[in-house]
Amino acid sequence: MARTTPLNIPMTVTEMTEMAEEKSGHYRVEGDAQRKKELQRIINLSLAELVNAAHTEKLSLTPDNLPELQQQTALYMKTCAEAGIPPSIESLCLALGYSRSGIYKHQALYPDSPVSEWLEKVTDIFAGIIDNGAMLSHLAPAPAIFRLKSVHSRKESFELVPQNNENLFQPKMTNAEMLKLVESLED
Repeated sequence: MARTTPLNIPMTVTEMTEMAEEKSGHYRVEGDAQRKKELQRIINLSLAELVNAAHTEKLSLTPDNLPELQQQTALYMKTCAEAGIPPSIESLCLALGYSRSGIYKHQALYPDSPVSEWLEKVTDIFAGIIDNGAMLSHLAPAPAIFRLKSVHSRKESFELVPQNNENLFQPKMTNAEMLKLVESLED
């Protein structure tokens, strides 16, 4: 809505409301278009990963193949940096020719192997990237915290331990004292 009153006369509440609604609708349309464009970009990246995964041969996870695994990991991280997206263990697994659960099974079967240790270090590095990205406001904090808790096992935990188990559930006042307190509050 265009302003109907001269510039030297204050706008009416109705004019301000209509102008705000018009701008809000304009921003909403722009925001929706931007969200759609970004979602399409993410889906296309995922589609590209899927196509690559279908044609990617599994990299051997034997200790003698560790240098090739490290090289593929570095190439994956460089690709993420160029694309401007944080690396994830899920996408790395696909780049190596495996599913995430396949890599996790390997790590469970061979926890002390050099490959498992390497993948554990890589996972910690990815968690650090997410952590730093969120702290520096380059990644949205809520999804970053969710990823850190669900994928990288970063959980806040503490244990409550009662210091004195004696009389833990016994009241500190007698019934008569409680009744007297209640009666004094009624006045």
